Amino acid sequence: MNLSELFDLTQWIDREIKGKQIRDRYQNLQSILQANTGPNRTKQPFENEKNELIAAISTVPLESLSTQQVDFLRKLGIGNHVGEDAVREVEEILFRNPLDPATAAQKFAEIIQEIDQGIQKSDRLKESLTGIIPPEPELKDQVLVRVTFSNQTAIANVVDLKNWSGVWYDIGRGVAMINDASPEEIQVVGAGKGSVVIELAVGYGIAKTIAAVILEALKVAEKVVDIRKKAEEIKALKLSNSKIVKELTDAAETEKMKGVASITESVSRLKKKKGADEGDKVSAFDRAVSKLVDFLEKGGEVDCVLPEEEADGATEEERPQASQVRELRATFKEIRLLERRLDQLEDKKPPSSTESS
Repeated sequence: MNLSELFDLTQWIDREIKGKQIRDRYQNLQSILQANTGPNRTKQPFENEKNELIAAISTVPLESLSTQQVDFLRKLGIGNHVGEDAVREVEEILFRNPLDPATAAQKFAEIIQEIDQGIQKSDRLKESLTGIIPPEPELKDQVLVRVTFSNQTAIANVVDLKNWSGVWYDIGRGVAMINDASPEEIQVVGAGKGSVVIELAVGYGIAKTIAAVILEALKVAEKVVDIRKKAEEIKALKLSNSKIVKELTDAAETEKMKGVASITESVSRLKKKKGADEGDKVSAFDRAVSKLVDFLEKGGEVDCVLPEEEADGATEEERPQASQVRELRATFKEIRLLERRLDQLEDKKPPSSTESS
């Protein structure tokens, strides 16, 4: 994550966490639960406070953040207490076990403390960065796509640079052609250090196609990881029948290939690329999908930096991209949920054969 992203995150926290009083909604519920722990006290209902809290945390727009921003939000102690995971956490505290007001009040107090500490850290970061961060590129009718070369896609030398530049030329060319655009319309507007980051300015149609591929690729990845996990579990059991492991490994690769073909077919159909004269575009897009899926599987990251919501009351004529931005937000909300599920699936690794011996 570069400094501009970090600064943007502090402003997002001001707007979406502080501005929408997330911490105070937790406090309202915690206060009633705490009061209900007193002896000889009439138990107060907390249904309204619970509903208001769940409504608030479930609509926090995590999809407007990049993957790295979401990860950093969790490290600050805020990210685990907003979004769908946080709703499940609240319900777990209140309903999954017989309610103990004292225990529930204590757990919510700990959550409030974590949020307070996260906000304080964010405030200090914002104060330190104010005035020294260059502004994000100003884009008109475009979306910023941030590509991060990390893990197995890391660029360590000029050979890596040449190879991955070729891959992203093919990805950009294929996605542009399926949108009846030229590769030159995908502009490089920034780059960062560390894990190499390249920022691309693309039209909304290209951004929507990239988002659709990422979403479908994650669905494929979830199936592939699940199959590979089963293969690892069988290996860990030290069974003599290695045929099952090979079959599962082959099945994972087959699922990946079928997934790539399915993505190409569905997006090409959406773009109505059916005629024989459109064959070159579909072929180029097929290569682009395959390479983008491979890039994501190897640990590379692709994110869209979405524009802020327009002010209420603005007409569609005043914000012609509003519906496209809404579509992108909805897609990235699904992407964030899938990324979280995939992380949880990968975290549940079976013990290695040495550990189980």
